[in-house]
Amino acid sequence: MKTKELTFLCGEVGGFSPDMAILRDYIRRKEPETDYRFFISGKISRTGRFYQEGIRTEEEKFIRPGDVVISSEGHLPANVRTEEERILIAAGYEELLKNVLGAGSSSVLEDYSANFTHIVMGSPFAEKGLLDKGGQRISETRQLRACTPLAWSMTQPFYKEMARKKIDSVCPQIRGKKILFVQGSGSLPNGTGELEVFRNMDLRRILSELKDGWCILTNIPLFLERAANLPLSYLDRFAFISKGAHATDMTLASDALITSSALYGTAFCATGKPVRGLAYNDSAFEKVVRKKAPSLMTETERQMEEALLSDPGEVTPEMKAFEEEMSYGSEINPCEEIRKLLA
Repeated sequence: MKTKELTFLCGEVGGFSPDMAILRDYIRRKEPETDYRFFISGKISRTGRFYQEGIRTEEEKFIRPGDVVISSEGHLPANVRTEEERILIAAGYEELLKNVLGAGSSSVLEDYSANFTHIVMGSPFAEKGLLDKGGQRISETRQLRACTPLAWSMTQPFYKEMARKKIDSVCPQIRGKKILFVQGSGSLPNGTGELEVFRNMDLRRILSELKDGWCILTNIPLFLERAANLPLSYLDRFAFISKGAHATDMTLASDALITSSALYGTAFCATGKPVRGLAYNDSAFEKVVRKKAPSLMTETERQMEEALLSDPGEVTPEMKAFEEEMSYGSEINPCEEIRKLLA
């Protein structure tokens, strides 16, 4: 490598994001002598305009002329010019999806990837949005048409087996079962104490009819409430985790996903396994699913029951087309491609 040190810009939303963690882990195993520096925006006091200006000022002080810079949230001050590579991983965060959909200003997308030398596009959806709406500066940036590091890790036995061991240690009763993960991401809207998809759910009936060899895993307390009166005989078919395992581990270990998360929903598309949208808090991922593949949304109790009681492992043609748009496949290892850039 040209350098033995990498600088990660960790944003307000994702902090040290899963994509950065996977990339660092990969490079650490390939180049164990590499050192790392981290700038985390959240360390700055949150005080409106001064907060934003403070982040930019601190970033400018932190980044040095010889730094190799890596970000997964589009953070890089416009007046910072390093002599080395400046790499953006276009991970599927809310801000990216929202602006590609047209819910934000096109100037946001131009600013998002301005000043980077390379962009890992992540998906045809993100690539088309960035090139169509991001302006000339993005079209001149060198583009790598590959999935994100997080998406790539979801197809790799090493990461999946490691995550499954963590899940089994927290919920040993589901060991050996395929996992259908019903995932809520972020907070519910203010005043919301119920979700339509769980309102009158007969969870006992659903679990009794769930396909053999499968279990339901969730991190949603409102879903857990439906399991309050289940007999012990259903213990190996339903599990709830709020602590003890990270959302990344739960997603990595899963064989099917129903989610409101933009980051995990788009990354899981690289696996080719079933993915659906969950009506949870009107996230950008929910909006994308409604627009691109409305039959994959679970917005009502009936739709949720159909999703749970159908063959959880079935990938429909519409689902396949949606996944191919929302993530590149894992044939190209983005971590290795980034490592080559730094060699």
